[in-house]
Amino acid sequence: MNKLHEFMEMICGTFENIAQYTREARDGSIIHPKAKRIIGLCNDKIMNLENSFQGFFVLEESCYETEEKTTVFHHLFLFDVNEQGKIRLTSYEAPSTIDKEKLTNSNKDLQLDFKQLKISEKFTPLLYEEANGEFFGKSISFFSPVTKFTLSMRITPHKMFVNEVFENNGKRMLGYDEPIAYEKLS
Repeated sequence: MNKLHEFMEMICGTFENIAQYTREARDGSIIHPKAKRIIGLCNDKIMNLENSFQGFFVLEESCYETEEKTTVFHHLFLFDVNEQGKIRLTSYEAPSTIDKEKLTNSNKDLQLDFKQLKISEKFTPLLYEEANGEFFGKSISFFSPVTKFTLSMRITPHKMFVNEVFENNGKRMLGYDEPIAYEKLS
């Protein structure tokens, strides 16, 4: 199995941070929200992909739950291999013709046209390094001249560690010192 296929086996599935959240609650200091990520392959939902297309599109559904609110995000990502042989994560804009709530893995009627998909201009693609059966990477994007987004990820066969930090004018607006520690459920 090549590295990209091995990586896709690791990153696709349902992930939750139940152990991390339970430990923090038991210790009396909840830092991270209850979090869930569902990542599923969706090349079969994309029309007009060339037969020779080598990448894997995924839909990622992320849910963060705190006492105050629940926040849900829907993203379309492409994983492929760049010219240097590194696995690359590229973010795509959700088509304006589709409600983000319908951009889900369970939506059997979802169809996207590859010719209409646009790479996100705000997100700097993340390149993964591989060592000892783990993949890790970091991307720094500027969503505006003063809004910085840092994404750090480490993926192991049964866990995923994700840290997303938003800063505005150098002040952290969202994110944590330590990543959300997800365990793969399926």
